[in-house]
Amino acid sequence: MAPQSRLLPPAMPPRPLTLVVLLCGFLALALDVVALVSPVWVISDHFALSLWETCSRHRDAWHCRSALHTDWQVASLVLVFSAALISGLWFVVTVLWISHVKQPLRFRNLSLLLLVAVLLQVSLLFTLLVLTSRFLTRSLQFTWGYGLGWGSCIFMVGGAVLSCLRTETTQE
Repeated sequence: MAPQSRLLPPAMPPRPLTLVVLLCGFLALALDVVALVSPVWVISDHFALSLWETCSRHRDAWHCRSALHTDWQVASLVLVFSAALISGLWFVVTVLWISHVKQPLRFRNLSLLLLVAVLLQVSLLFTLLVLTSRFLTRSLQFTWGYGLGWGSCIFMVGGAVLSCLRTETTQE
């Protein structure tokens, strides 16, 4: 037996729950990235809002300007970008752990990263919901970009909850 083989634990294939958690993390990251680049999150008859632009309609023509000139819109972009960055970091660390260490990962500590990302993103999504429904007209519609933001939160929560489940089998 080589000395190196005594130091390394035996190789174990990833458990099915581990793969489901990875899938949740990947889907959360993918939905977050698509939500970040989506052209519109909220639209009404005379107004459209995304993370990057604010558009208003004057005399049947849309006029758009950068959304990065107001503090709350910059903060919104930072919240969603931070959530995407944290979920991306979580995904990379998890994949590296599974591919190199080959032991069942104790996800409980890493799931805190996903919960922080969820808190960041939900704070934006809920605030945007309250602000836009209060100040815009009755014809307000949330578009697919906003829905993808919520979908990303759902997959992040799912990944965090599944990663906290105990899957170890005990030997009698």
